[in-house]
Amino acid sequence: MGILVTVDCPSFFLPSSRYEDAFAALQELAEESPEEFDDPEAVADASDLLAALDAESWKAETDAAGITKLSYVADKAPYDSDVDWPAALLGALAPFVTTGEMTVSLDGTPTFHFRLHDGNVETLSPRRGR
Repeated sequence: MGILVTVDCPSFFLPSSRYEDAFAALQELAEESPEEFDDPEAVADASDLLAALDAESWKAETDAAGITKLSYVADKAPYDSDVDWPAALLGALAPFVTTGEMTVSLDGTPTFHFRLHDGNVETLSPRRGR
Protein backbone atom coordinates (compact mmCIF):
# COMPACT_ATOMS: atom_id res chain seq x y z
CA MET A 1 0.00 0.00 0.00
CA GLY A 2 1.25 3.46 -0.82
CA ILE A 3 0.73 6.93 0.47
CA LEU A 4 -2.24 8.74 -1.02
CA VAL A 5 -0.84 11.63 -3.03
CA THR A 6 -3.23 14.40 -3.98
CA VAL A 7 -2.35 17.48 -6.01
CA ASP A 8 -5.03 20.13 -6.26
CA CYS A 9 -4.59 23.07 -8.61
CA PRO A 10 -7.70 25.20 -8.17
CA SER A 11 -5.94 28.25 -9.60
CA PHE A 12 -4.60 27.05 -12.93
CA PHE A 13 -4.85 28.15 -16.52
CA LEU A 14 -3.02 26.84 -19.57
CA PRO A 15 -4.43 28.39 -22.76
CA SER A 16 -5.46 25.97 -25.51
CA SER A 17 -3.27 27.95 -27.92
CA ARG A 18 -0.25 26.67 -25.93
CA TYR A 19 -1.27 22.96 -25.79
CA GLU A 20 1.05 21.89 -28.61
CA ASP A 21 4.11 23.53 -27.05
CA ALA A 22 3.25 22.21 -23.57
CA PHE A 23 2.78 18.72 -25.02
CA ALA A 24 6.19 18.86 -26.70
CA ALA A 25 7.79 19.97 -23.40
CA LEU A 26 6.09 17.14 -21.52
CA GLN A 27 7.25 14.59 -24.09
CA GLU A 28 10.80 15.96 -23.89
CA LEU A 29 10.74 15.61 -20.09
CA ALA A 30 9.47 12.02 -20.41
CA GLU A 31 12.41 11.25 -22.68
CA GLU A 32 15.06 13.03 -20.57
CA SER A 33 13.71 12.14 -17.09
CA PRO A 34 11.56 9.02 -17.41
CA GLU A 35 11.75 8.47 -13.65
CA GLU A 36 9.35 11.40 -13.19
CA PHE A 37 6.57 9.37 -14.83
CA ASP A 38 4.79 6.11 -14.08
CA ASP A 39 4.66 5.37 -17.79
CA PRO A 40 6.92 7.64 -19.85
CA GLU A 41 6.16 5.59 -22.98
CA ALA A 42 2.46 6.43 -22.64
CA VAL A 43 3.37 10.11 -22.55
CA ALA A 44 5.59 9.69 -25.62
CA ASP A 45 2.82 7.81 -27.47
CA ALA A 46 -0.03 10.13 -26.44
CA SER A 47 -1.93 11.90 -29.17
CA ASP A 48 -2.02 15.28 -27.41
CA LEU A 49 -1.43 17.12 -24.14
CA LEU A 50 -4.67 16.03 -22.49
CA ALA A 51 -4.02 12.37 -23.33
CA ALA A 52 -0.45 12.62 -21.98
CA LEU A 53 -1.66 14.13 -18.71
CA ASP A 54 -4.39 11.51 -18.41
CA ALA A 55 -1.85 8.72 -18.99
CA GLU A 56 -0.07 9.92 -15.85
CA SER A 57 -3.22 10.20 -13.66
CA TRP A 58 -3.44 13.98 -14.03
CA LYS A 59 -7.02 15.11 -14.61
CA ALA A 60 -7.52 18.31 -16.55
CA GLU A 61 -10.72 20.31 -16.46
CA THR A 62 -11.10 22.36 -19.60
CA ASP A 63 -13.28 24.92 -21.28
CA ALA A 64 -13.02 26.43 -24.74
CA ALA A 65 -10.12 28.65 -23.63
CA GLY A 66 -7.90 25.91 -22.14
CA ILE A 67 -7.12 23.89 -19.02
CA THR A 68 -8.78 25.58 -16.05
CA LYS A 69 -7.95 23.08 -13.31
CA LEU A 70 -5.46 20.28 -12.89
CA SER A 71 -5.50 17.55 -10.26
CA TYR A 72 -3.76 14.30 -9.40
CA VAL A 73 -4.87 11.54 -7.05
CA ALA A 74 -2.95 8.26 -6.80
CA ASP A 75 -1.65 5.91 -4.16
CA LYS A 76 1.88 7.15 -4.75
CA ALA A 77 4.08 9.38 -6.84
CA PRO A 78 6.01 7.68 -9.65
CA TYR A 79 8.29 5.04 -8.12
CA ASP A 80 11.68 6.46 -9.12
CA SER A 81 10.72 10.13 -9.10
CA ASP A 82 12.85 12.80 -7.52
CA VAL A 83 12.09 13.92 -3.98
CA ASP A 84 10.58 17.17 -5.24
CA TRP A 85 8.02 15.47 -7.51
CA PRO A 86 5.97 16.94 -9.30
CA ALA A 87 8.28 19.95 -9.67
CA ALA A 88 9.86 18.64 -12.90
CA LEU A 89 6.51 18.08 -14.58
CA LEU A 90 5.26 21.46 -13.42
CA GLY A 91 8.50 23.04 -14.62
CA ALA A 92 7.90 21.60 -18.10
CA LEU A 93 4.41 23.12 -18.15
CA ALA A 94 5.28 26.42 -16.42
CA PRO A 95 6.33 28.41 -19.53
CA PHE A 96 2.87 27.83 -20.98
CA VAL A 97 0.77 28.38 -17.84
CA THR A 98 -0.79 31.79 -17.25
CA THR A 99 -1.83 31.09 -13.65
CA GLY A 100 -0.87 28.17 -11.48
CA GLU A 101 -1.02 27.47 -7.78
CA MET A 102 -1.24 24.02 -6.28
CA THR A 103 -1.12 22.14 -3.03
CA VAL A 104 0.35 18.66 -2.68
CA SER A 105 -1.08 16.56 0.15
CA LEU A 106 0.19 13.25 1.48
CA ASP A 107 -2.45 11.09 3.16
CA GLY A 108 -4.70 14.14 3.37
CA THR A 109 -2.13 16.43 5.00
CA PRO A 110 -1.09 19.47 2.94
CA THR A 111 2.65 19.04 2.59
CA PHE A 112 3.81 21.74 0.22
CA HIS A 113 2.59 24.38 -2.16
CA PHE A 114 3.81 25.37 -5.62
CA ARG A 115 3.27 28.53 -7.60
CA LEU A 116 3.89 28.74 -11.34
CA HIS A 117 4.74 32.23 -12.51
CA ASP A 118 6.98 33.87 -15.08
CA GLY A 119 7.71 30.45 -16.59
CA ASN A 120 9.11 29.05 -13.34
CA VAL A 121 8.01 26.87 -10.44
CA GLU A 122 8.38 28.25 -6.93
CA THR A 123 8.08 25.95 -3.91
CA LEU A 124 6.34 27.94 -1.19
CA SER A 125 6.79 25.50 1.69
CA PRO A 126 9.42 22.85 2.38
CA ARG A 127 9.17 19.33 1.05
CA ARG A 128 8.80 16.65 3.68
CA GLY A 129 9.48 12.94 3.27
CA ARG A 130 7.18 10.76 1.23
